[in-house]
Amino acid sequence: MVGGYGLVVSETPTSPPDPTWPAAAPTQAEQSSTSGNAIAALVLAIASWVVCPIVFAIVALVFASLGQKEIAASGGSRHGSELVTAARIVAWINIGLWAALIVIALVIGFVVLVAGGLASITTGSGGAP
Repeated sequence: MVGGYGLVVSETPTSPPDPTWPAAAPTQAEQSSTSGNAIAALVLAIASWVVCPIVFAIVALVFASLGQKEIAASGGSRHGSELVTAARIVAWINIGLWAALIVIALVIGFVVLVAGGLASITTGSGGAP
């Protein structure tokens, strides 16, 4: 039978929809999500290259540790181990570079002080009266 506007209309009744459709929403235990601590650790580790290098890197390491513990305790419902690993690598590289820069600056400062001290001793002690 053709209905209004050229549509074909069936006169046979349709069966009711399957009671299992749509599928039930997954329960909390079935859902898998990324650890918030792991995300925070990676964000802080990256931010440590721009703002407060040592402080943000250390805080990132703390969040990475918390994230790793959260993931291990979740029984598979949380993931993000890769984020934790990346955060630790980025934070430790940042800390290592800053530590190396500080050591180099201290060595240069010491050399300048010694050289300046030696220069004042040599110019003041020897010479014609």
